[in-house]
Amino acid sequence: MSRRTIRILIIFASALLIALVVTQIFWVKRAVVLEQTHFNNTVSSALTKVVHTIQKHSGDSTMLPEPVAQIEGNFFRARTQDTLHPYYLKSLLKSEFANSDIREDFRFNIYDCFNDSIVYHETIEFKDEQDHDNETKMPDVTWDEDDGHYFSVYFYNRNQSLWVKMNFWIYSSILVLFVILFFAFTLYIILKQKRMSEVKTDFINNMTHEFKTPLSTIDLSAGVLLKPDITENKVRLKKYAEIIQTENKRLQNHVDKILQIAPESGNGRTTENKEVDIHKLIKNTAETFELNIKAANGSLTVELKAEQSMVRGDYELLSGAINNIVENAVKYCKDAPNIKITTSNSNKFIKIDIEDEGIGIPQRELTKVFDKFYRVPTGNIHNVKGFGIGLSYVKAVVHQHKGRVKLQSREGKGSDFSVFLPIEA
Repeated sequence: MSRRTIRILIIFASALLIALVVTQIFWVKRAVVLEQTHFNNTVSSALTKVVHTIQKHSGDSTMLPEPVAQIEGNFFRARTQDTLHPYYLKSLLKSEFANSDIREDFRFNIYDCFNDSIVYHETIEFKDEQDHDNETKMPDVTWDEDDGHYFSVYFYNRNQSLWVKMNFWIYSSILVLFVILFFAFTLYIILKQKRMSEVKTDFINNMTHEFKTPLSTIDLSAGVLLKPDITENKVRLKKYAEIIQTENKRLQNHVDKILQIAPESGNGRTTENKEVDIHKLIKNTAETFELNIKAANGSLTVELKAEQSMVRGDYELLSGAINNIVENAVKYCKDAPNIKITTSNSNKFIKIDIEDEGIGIPQRELTKVFDKFYRVPTGNIHNVKGFGIGLSYVKAVVHQHKGRVKLQSREGKGSDFSVFLPIEA
């Protein structure tokens, strides 16, 4: 499947998920509004019936305009024309609320305009047990003594009970969230596996190419050596024998690099844990690359400033890690490789800085360069070869020695690798 097809499918699936989330949010909000509106209307109707019953009981035939008002949220106020007996009002409220299927805990107050005060208040609970610590305080009400008598009803646990009634929508929203997370995780795994498949395919193709050249050279040289007259020309015999030896070493070098994929295995040997002088190791590395760098008209500067340079570990593994970084600095350069190696002490670590003025690494690639088999695209530079395992080897070796590696790079400006290794106490 092409990248373009995958991208289209991802965009389409993401659009569907976004539409699903938006739709779910819309219906949840709508359900909450409808439930609350239904509750408000039911309460207003029940309180209106209570007012009418009170008027009928007192023989008052006055038609009160809008006797019930919703002050705010879950707080309602009802107007009457006469004083009320608390227990009479209580029984009316409980009866009408039961008839209207309102099973919400509430508080009610009675205001008497003759006394200009609240003369009674009580909390009515429909449950056997109630946590009063979580109850919301009843809102303050400004009573107008010129308007007569009032009573108010406040449903203090309404918000909690509303969400209980919205269980279906809450659970369905959680289910949608899990679906989205599962989709995202599945997509991540698929893309990761696809990328690994691509880099492994590139690795195999690159490895095949790298092995093909020396094998072809060895085959041609062996063909020449099989000719009957080759023994008469010792110079020519020696030349082709040297070619075979050189190409054989080249193949061996390729094999060694492939074995570096799993340095924790020790490349078939027991990993050592001995004293290692990092300064001595760096000097040996500098001597190894000195001739090649000078031949390329470059420079290698070494500044060993660390006062403590002894660590515990495997000399060969650590040497291979540093060599890999320096080798990359030599390979990935514009013209002449200019490299600087500096050491210093940082807390209980020795810090090894390897700076170069090469082609640098794009910011988008910095998180990938330590992955196995990954190679940063080098644009027009086609003579750089490798398997994409050098930096993954570096990271594995450094972590094996309980250290860390840090990379800073700017495209076209160069790279700075910082290796931190714990010094021996």
